Amino acid sequence: MKRSMVTAGIIFIVIFLSSGELYGGMRLQVGAYRKEDNVQARRIEMEELGVEVELEERPGGTTGVRTAVLESEELREVKELLREEEIGYFEVVEEIEVREVEEPERRAGKPLTEEELRSRINGVRGVPYRWGGEGPEEGFDCSGLVNWVFDEPEMPRTVVELDEWSEEIEAEELEPGDLIFFQFNRVEEADHIGVYLGESEFVHASRSYGVIVVSRDREYYEERTVGFGRIPGR
Repeated sequence: MKRSMVTAGIIFIVIFLSSGELYGGMRLQVGAYRKEDNVQARRIEMEELGVEVELEERPGGTTGVRTAVLESEELREVKELLREEEIGYFEVVEEIEVREVEEPERRAGKPLTEEELRSRINGVRGVPYRWGGEGPEEGFDCSGLVNWVFDEPEMPRTVVELDEWSEEIEAEELEPGDLIFFQFNRVEEADHIGVYLGESEFVHASRSYGVIVVSRDREYYEERTVGFGRIPGR
C-alpha cells in the first residue's frame, strides 16, 4: 500500500465544466458581474493586456467575461500574464469536445508515448462516469479508464490491485503515463486513481464530470493523494 503523501505549492484555480457550446481547448473566466459598468471595465482591462475576451450571459442575471478558446501553451502564457498583473480572480473553464475516439497506432511491446497518451485521452474527454464501466460507449469508472488507456493484458482491474501491482515511485519521479492514487473515502486503501499526463496534469474519471483533465496541484486532489505508481516494465 502506497502512503507517500505529497507536499506542493497550491494553485487556487477552480476547474469546472461549461454548460455552453462545446469546443476543444480551455477558456479562462476572469469575472462575472451584474453591473454593465463592471463588465466593460474588466473587458477593457483584459483587452489592454492584449487578451481577447468574450461576454457570456449567465444564470442569475450576471455576465461572465471569458477569454477565447486557448490551447495548452496559450493557456499557460495567459495565466502567467494574469498573475504578473495581479488579476486576483480567474477560473479555468474546461470546454469539452466529445468526438469519435481515434485509436493511436500502438507499437507492439512498447508503452504509449506522451503524444499517444494525450491523443488517446482527448478522444474520451467528457465520456460520463459509470461504475464498472470500461469503454467510451458505456462510460468509465476510474480504474476502467486506466485499463482502457493502456490496454495492458496483465493490468489488474481494481484500484487496490493496481496499487499493489504498480512500482512505487516518488512525486518528483512522475512521468507521463504514471499512476496517481487517491483516498477519497474513509477507507484503509486507495480508492481512486488517475493517469499523470505531464505538466502537473492528470486524467481521471470523475463521478460528477466524467473523464476530465485537471491539475494535481489543486488543494482538493493534493490533500487526498496517497501515492504514485509506475507500470512494471516502463
